Amino acid sequence: YRYTRKEFDQAAGFYAQLARKYPDSEWADLAAFRRADCWRLHARGTGYDITPLLKATINYRRYLSERKYGEHRAEVQEKAREVDEMLAQSELLKAELYVAREEEQGARIHYANVALAYPTTQAAEPARRELPANGWDLSQNSVGTLTLPPSTELDE
Repeated sequence: YRYTRKEFDQAAGFYAQLARKYPDSEWADLAAFRRADCWRLHARGTGYDITPLLKATINYRRYLSERKYGEHRAEVQEKAREVDEMLAQSELLKAELYVAREEEQGARIHYANVALAYPTTQAAEPARRELPANGWDLSQNSVGTLTLPPSTELDE
């Protein structure tokens, strides 16, 4: 019901509960897929809060690790790549904003996030160019800025 009404954040919670409580149900595979997909659909885009995208990518990876023979594996792999690209583009936008503001540290952190966390995305190429062009060392960075806050429920 919530999914058809495009209330994806609420639908994700239902799908998570179904997948968790009834892992052997005939609906469990679809529920595990939609748990992730609802978060992707709930996201407003790369220029907004990335929390739904982070939840989507975590749940797509969960699907791939828990459902070795899942019916939706190929689709999940493709959508996980799309979400990774969106997250990388979001980081690239942030880096470019810091460049425009002439705030070196912020730019370096976000370019490094793209290069380290999303190395196979299209957004990674400009990030990999900018880092050495500015003499920035990746060894000073981690992807810790890309994690969800501790209070965020992943299984919603």
